[in-house]
Amino acid sequence: MRKRQWSMVNGELSMLYIKLIVFSCTLMMSFNLYAQQVSTIISKDKIVLGEQISLQIKIEGLSPASIKQDFVFPDSINHLEILSDSVQTINTSTLLYTLTLTSFDSGYWQLPAFEMTLFDERKLVTEPLWITVMPVDVSTMVDYHDIKDILEVKPENNWWIIAAIVALALVSLFGFLWFHNNKSATQQAIVPVANLEKLYNSFLQHLSKLEGSDQKDRSSIVNIYKESSNAIRTFIDAAYFQNTAHLTTGEYMLKVKGKFPDIATENTYFQFLRLSDAVKFAKYIPPAEETRTIFTTLRNIASEVYQQNKVKN
Repeated sequence: MRKRQWSMVNGELSMLYIKLIVFSCTLMMSFNLYAQQVSTIISKDKIVLGEQISLQIKIEGLSPASIKQDFVFPDSINHLEILSDSVQTINTSTLLYTLTLTSFDSGYWQLPAFEMTLFDERKLVTEPLWITVMPVDVSTMVDYHDIKDILEVKPENNWWIIAAIVALALVSLFGFLWFHNNKSATQQAIVPVANLEKLYNSFLQHLSKLEGSDQKDRSSIVNIYKESSNAIRTFIDAAYFQNTAHLTTGEYMLKVKGKFPDIATENTYFQFLRLSDAVKFAKYIPPAEETRTIFTTLRNIASEVYQQNKVKN
């Protein structure tokens, strides 16, 4: 009788173990089923200067209440600008983040990974993305060749040739410095106050005329940026005794870097030049509010340069 009862107890314990195992498996399957999944979708990975693209970050299997630290999206990161970001709750367990991106610097830039922290200290991380920013639209160019990976070439050193090249470079450098110093010593001068004031007033009059143009018409906006950028470059060239009409925007910025009264004025001026190039070459049309602000910005820049040169006199 006792053996029979003991056998029944063993059977019940076995059934209990089986039920526990089944419950554990079911629980693990449920956990895997609702594990968070992060995916990113970008509308384009090749854009021209000023062109806007959309990036979507989708997280499935996540309740908003379990978020301890949400994604942090800065205004600008690695030559890319985040114009806007928003989040939408699709259902109780799906979140959709939408970002609008652009860039005014041509190159191959990486949008790094963004990180979210949950209350259980787990982290959800997006994958980094690479975006190519081109100065012009090359999608319709037949002869355009995209950037290729750098091929490794085994160098063959010829020390005599290298020594001759270095010597020639040093001689050329010293010759250039000597010529530049002599030229600066004989030709360096300060713009007379009367001439400087005349140039400054002429620039302000030209700017006022442009400000009265139609700021809604596309061709008129392009002309405003073209004329205003040429006018202020002419004024600054005259103020600093230089001729940079043959230089590109990048070369020009290197030429005048460090000459402005302060870093803030220099950065504001360089930002305007990049925006102007985007309007002239990338066909980017800024909002009317942004166009209206450039006149005040250019007046402030010209005033700083004018006051700087008056002090020198």
